[in-house]
Amino acid sequence: MTDYLDATARHQVELNWHFAPECGLNLSERYLRVTRGPAALELRWADGFTARLARAEETPARGWVSAAFDVKHPCTNLVLQRETIGNWHAASEIRVLSTGE
Repeated sequence: MTDYLDATARHQVELNWHFAPECGLNLSERYLRVTRGPAALELRWADGFTARLARAEETPARGWVSAAFDVKHPCTNLVLQRETIGNWHAASEIRVLSTGE
């Protein structure tokens, strides 16, 4: 997956990936390993990002899942952040490690 930003000035770029509460997450410097039962994948991102996991944050709201109106439960959100100047693009890669079949 490739994200693009067409700009001429300095910008803060933030990419957010949301995961079901049942997923297990293991954050490394350049990738996130995600498991759910016997299934596993890795999400890798471009150089220059800082990565952190967010859960149940209110401002800004991130790390929540809602299965019904006005009901929310905590989940985990991968937050990737970096600064860029001018036009920018970066690719993220998802590698399937195990399908569980």
